Amino acid sequence: MRSSRLPARNLLGATIVEFALVVTLFVGLVLAIVDLGRVLFLWDAAAEATRAGARIAAVCDVGSPAVGAYVRQVLLDQGLPDAQISVVYAPSGCDASSCTKVTVSLQGYNIPLVSPFLAYAFRFGGVPDVPPFSTTLPRESLSSAGNPICS
Repeated sequence: MRSSRLPARNLLGATIVEFALVVTLFVGLVLAIVDLGRVLFLWDAAAEATRAGARIAAVCDVGSPAVGAYVRQVLLDQGLPDAQISVVYAPSGCDASSCTKVTVSLQGYNIPLVSPFLAYAFRFGGVPDVPPFSTTLPRESLSSAGNPICS
């Protein structure tokens, strides 16, 4: 009785093609997962930068350049590019005795992606815009006296 099975060497080409297709999809999926994790991490870092900036702005002099420098340093430490940082004291035109709140906002930067799948999903090959982040805190001392971070 003869066997109707094909020899294994005839199936080798089909196995290689299947392997190539599966590996391509798997690597793309892994890159997309890594990029998504990176995007979420950097969004959290941006929110943390505004929180830290608002905390510094609440204890430093009104209009102190140390606030923007501190937020930029926090962003650079996390691998984020430079962004538009806005520090607003309320009510407008207030001084150290009349300010009630301080708001630090961050906007205008993008996150470059590694995965072509997420880049396509975000903007047909572009990079995702990070939503603007803002943190508002009540004023505290608004005085740099004896505060090394404000200088």
